Amino acid sequence: MTTIMPVSDTIARYDGSAHLEEAPDGSVFMLVDLTLGRPGAFHTARERNGIPPDLDTAMVAKDGTIWIGADSGLYKFMYPFHIEFWTQDNGLESPFSILHTDNKVFASTTSGILTLSQDRRVWIPLQGAQQQLRRVAELIAGPEKTIFAASGEGVVQLREDGTIVARSGYSDGGSTLARTKDGQVWLGASVVGKGISRITKQGRRLDLSSENVPKEDTPDLKYDAARDTLWACNGKELVSKIGQVWRHITAKDGLLDANCHSIAIDPNGDVWLGYNSPAFALIRNPGSGHARIENFTDDVNTVTANGSIHFLGVDYRGWIWRGTNLDYVASSAAAEAGEWLRLDQQDGIPSPGGNPYAFFSDSDGSVWFGNNATITHFSPAESFATYFPSPSVFVSGISLGSGRPVLAETVQSIPHSSDVVAHIASLQFDRRNAIRLRYRLLPEQSAWKSERNFDLHLGKLSWGGHTLEVQAQLSTGPWSTTASQSFT
Repeated sequence: MTTIMPVSDTIARYDGSAHLEEAPDGSVFMLVDLTLGRPGAFHTARERNGIPPDLDTAMVAKDGTIWIGADSGLYKFMYPFHIEFWTQDNGLESPFSILHTDNKVFASTTSGILTLSQDRRVWIPLQGAQQQLRRVAELIAGPEKTIFAASGEGVVQLREDGTIVARSGYSDGGSTLARTKDGQVWLGASVVGKGISRITKQGRRLDLSSENVPKEDTPDLKYDAARDTLWACNGKELVSKIGQVWRHITAKDGLLDANCHSIAIDPNGDVWLGYNSPAFALIRNPGSGHARIENFTDDVNTVTANGSIHFLGVDYRGWIWRGTNLDYVASSAAAEAGEWLRLDQQDGIPSPGGNPYAFFSDSDGSVWFGNNATITHFSPAESFATYFPSPSVFVSGISLGSGRPVLAETVQSIPHSSDVVAHIASLQFDRRNAIRLRYRLLPEQSAWKSERNFDLHLGKLSWGGHTLEVQAQLSTGPWSTTASQSFT
């Protein structure tokens, strides 16, 4: 064991011997620990909190930041215990949907429903329901601590211990669910020919009544409680139910000629619609009969590139979350302006993206999302998507031609005709994908040039003295003070 002496009131301790854990399938894996806190109040962080598996040492800075050294590089433990993730080693399969009730977390998978163990280490099959449920698509909370589960084999209402309360016929399958404030439960089927149905309970049976909308693919349902409106993807249409009337928004109103795939409701009532393509739309005043639609596509806004829209979600702050092959988050205003924060492995998220129903906004401000065989639980700071401080930036190294980089401070003169690359560094680790650079090379270049690559290719320079000036910006925040490096 290695103990790192604190420079604040926090002690970081690395258990260098690690230990072995047994997964639910009987396999054994090594678990690396980093223990944090004060005597009597220790917490342990592991790989699922973002600790690299090849951790070698750690230190605590004055501001409480924990720096981790590993064979794979230098890490900043940005969010102690604010990121958790689980993989197949923890008993997961492909998670389709996530639901957090008062005291339990559930996930639907190809083989049924799993629940997170009390020590938050492994996912355990929900025994009572396992024999009757397969390929469960979405889970939603029901009345009296029950859960509704939709699958291709019908809809089931069950208790949190897995006991079946009621179920539909085996042919009454569906993929998405919504529950309105009057207690009605709605089902959408992601196959042509079924459309949208209302579920009613008769004893231990759930009966489905088909709604008068086109029987198209219905991959998503969302309920806007503030305006008592049910929204649904229905083929290439966005449909809404207010009272007993269904309204339709179509390509004639400005939607793209593509299937609707995912819906998110902005707190102000606007609707974000994700297409089953690399595009999404913002529908303003959608219930007015005079909706204004703005489509965001690869051709219009390159930030939307990276595949189809897997999910759209809104958390309790009103931030918009978007899953493609990567994950994005933005405030409503920033999303409208195309200023999204991109999240990936640099932010401690092991498997970015997400399955269609595997996004869940928790009441504590955290979000859950699942992708392939991974579930991530992320608790961002309150200002994560709205406050962008000026990042630190400096010229760290210079390389000439194909040579290895050397420390910038050691470079005073450069041979003529050398191909010069300046390497820029920053200690802004969180939201690192949002860092923008601009630079100029004086005296010949007086205007700033924008750049995202931290390796600035300066090319072959003229005779005489040169000064490289660099500034950095985090998303839309202020530019940093100027870092400079002079050489001849």
